[in-house]
Amino acid sequence: MTTTFKHMKKTLLTSSFCLILAGAAFAQDGGLSMKSLTINALMQYGQKLYDRGDLNGARDVFNHVLVYDHYQPQALKYIKEIDQPAQNNVTVKESDYKSRKMLDLNDAESLKEAIAAKKQAIENLHAQIMQMRANIAALSKT
Repeated sequence: MTTTFKHMKKTLLTSSFCLILAGAAFAQDGGLSMKSLTINALMQYGQKLYDRGDLNGARDVFNHVLVYDHYQPQALKYIKEIDQPAQNNVTVKESDYKSRKMLDLNDAESLKEAIAAKKQAIENLHAQIMQMRANIAALSKT
């Protein structure tokens, strides 16, 4: 475990414990529900991590928010922003684009080559997606 992750985990556990204690008092007084308090605290923590540039930590916290509220708009927005650069960095070989030249629709061989190139590009993207999923799963286990 990295020092940042240990610190994040310790801070999150401490925050959660404090929220549990404070939440009961607020709930009895007609204040915010425990769920709302937890979501608000996690959102603040995730935003701080995001602002500091700890995008992996922020993503983990925002994903935790989505456990409590599957459609929390700010958490979804932050996750989309964090994951957007990863989507833009997908590498596709130049050979995958050979089929972009003008195709003669009457030339069966040319069409077969274009289809094969597109299939290869899809396979490459599928492999990259599977690798990203494996990376995410590995991060989730830590």
